[in-house]
Amino acid sequence: MKKYLIFSLMTVALVSCKNNEKQEQQEGLAPQIQAEVKQTANLDWLLGNWKRTNDKEGNSTFEVWEKTQANQYDGIGYTLAQGDTLSKEYMRLIQTDGQWNLVVKTSDAADTVAFKMIELKENAFVCTNETHDFPTHIAYRLDNSKLKAVVSNEEMAIDFDFVKE
Repeated sequence: MKKYLIFSLMTVALVSCKNNEKQEQQEGLAPQIQAEVKQTANLDWLLGNWKRTNDKEGNSTFEVWEKTQANQYDGIGYTLAQGDTLSKEYMRLIQTDGQWNLVVKTSDAADTVAFKMIELKENAFVCTNETHDFPTHIAYRLDNSKLKAVVSNEEMAIDFDFVKE
């Protein structure tokens, strides 16, 4: 009986030590895990109400961006002419499994189109979808206080220059 009691106490002690060691290892990893989470992109420079400055005469184009989650930004772009809405698109920048994507849906399209972010710098990013006809590339950058966007494919590019309202 004494041998069984001693063996049981030794087993409990060993398991307890192993659990403490495992917990210490996990706690030691916690700062590394937290650092990885904090390395998500800060796209807050995109936030706000923007008005296009290089629009066609008679048109007024706007983009509005807001941060809806730590890893998600939602935008809406629309063009007005004489008070009527000519076009509208919904945009979402979302990070999933460490990969940022720009998902776009126009008001007249049934499906969304996803663009993979291939370049991310401070105050700039580029997204691409080579299987889409136009655009295949979407690029945004903050240039001083102006937001610049370019949608393009191999044949053409359209520049959008915005100022904050």
